[in-house]
Amino acid sequence: MHGCDQYLRLFIILGVVGTGLVLGGQSTVACPVPILERLTAYQWRGGDRLETVAQAHGLRPVTLLGLNPVLRQGTVSVGTTIVIPPMDGVLIQRSRQESLPDIAQRYGIRPDVLFEVNGCQANSPTLFIPGVRWSEQGAVRQNQPIAELVTTPLQRYPLGAIAPTIPDRPDGQTSAMPTGVRFQISTPASIYAVAAGTVAFVGDRPGYGSLIVINHAQGWQTRYSSVQNIRVRVGQSVQAGTSLGQTGEQGLYFELRQNSPQGWVARDPLPYLSLLGAPPSQGRP
Repeated sequence: MHGCDQYLRLFIILGVVGTGLVLGGQSTVACPVPILERLTAYQWRGGDRLETVAQAHGLRPVTLLGLNPVLRQGTVSVGTTIVIPPMDGVLIQRSRQESLPDIAQRYGIRPDVLFEVNGCQANSPTLFIPGVRWSEQGAVRQNQPIAELVTTPLQRYPLGAIAPTIPDRPDGQTSAMPTGVRFQISTPASIYAVAAGTVAFVGDRPGYGSLIVINHAQGWQTRYSSVQNIRVRVGQSVQAGTSLGQTGEQGLYFELRQNSPQGWVARDPLPYLSLLGAPPSQGRP
């Protein structure tokens, strides 16, 4: 994993690690933002442990070990900066002879997923392989659903802090077949767009109440119901993290849908949200 060590040293030399901000820019319509541009920096605090830091970001401890050589030294000084990826996986240095299909086959991941995760950069010398476990002997192939999910548009959590969820329907009939999830929040909290897109609907809709619908690239759509103090309008372009409004007494109902010949088909958002880890710090939720 010497190539990964070199890549992380390059981050520090360039001064991009230590800002505490997401590295890189916004996604394009054709391709998602490369994982390597979605790394965040975290400064080690007193009382931190590898397990608790990993859990706080929705990651396996071995993921942080693989990306941060300093963590493999046994002790970490307060103030040390480490790199946090948005999902589990490893960094590898590819040889000039290896093609993306070759690498995809080696790690048990679809070639198109590997291509999109790395921002459609077919010739990048450094690749992020999602869902693969790092070890001292190198990356270990590990088949996981993560490889099937990374092409969704979700780039951040819809709230400023992780909140309890229950499967639900927009009308609150939890006994019926759920089409989304409800975030249970007792105090008003800001609601954020989970990815770049265009606002397609704002207003009241039967069963939903106050509703915001956002269309995203590659045929995806997100819906936010029970929104108070709405701050966006139809036709407005939004980015991941754009404030949409606030939660009310019913919390937030959230749906993820995909366009198909049958219309906008609901997808269970929980597996996709779990890939994001902890949301960016926004102060109070």
